[in-house]
Amino acid sequence: MRANISIGKVTVFCVHDDALLVFDHPTAGTQVPAGTMRPGEDPRDAAKRELAEETGVGKISIVANIGVVESQLAADRAVALQDLEADDGRFAARGWPLQLTDDSDPQRWTHETWDYDVRPPLLLDRHTGLAPATALAARVRRHFFVATAQELPEGESWWQFADGWEWRVRWAPIDDDLRLHGEQFDWVSMLRAHLGA
Repeated sequence: MRANISIGKVTVFCVHDDALLVFDHPTAGTQVPAGTMRPGEDPRDAAKRELAEETGVGKISIVANIGVVESQLAADRAVALQDLEADDGRFAARGWPLQLTDDSDPQRWTHETWDYDVRPPLLLDRHTGLAPATALAARVRRHFFVATAQELPEGESWWQFADGWEWRVRWAPIDDDLRLHGEQFDWVSMLRAHLGA
């Protein structure tokens, strides 16, 4: 059982010449800035915030909103609409994906963290808890933006610390070899369509 509402998310493609700003997460692969909107936050403001938090690039111009995609999650999946306390006292943060184990209310949920940079992927952490249906979103509404940076840190790449992790931020050529982790790989087609590539 989940709330039949959407949680807002954003994805930002920051481009310069024929390159895309990406970061190499230590366990979740190469990604573009993306994340969950705060309650009442404008999608453009959320895009700017996520880009700054995940890459350190704070001065940008939003060039275009290239689409909004609303996805219905599978019946055994949800996204946390608020921070949820796990059985062990830790938390699953608002916006985190959850796996559901039954259809009761309150609903038992599980959140897993995996290291996708090793083969086979390695489970790093798992925690579970209970949440009312009103705390679990059944849909995700994602806004996609193209941006350009007005100021950049020096060098071809740099290090950024966010969400308890440190990762390298760099420019990646927008070509056939561009590979992003998970569903982000599919999102690049929207950018290519916008750029006419």
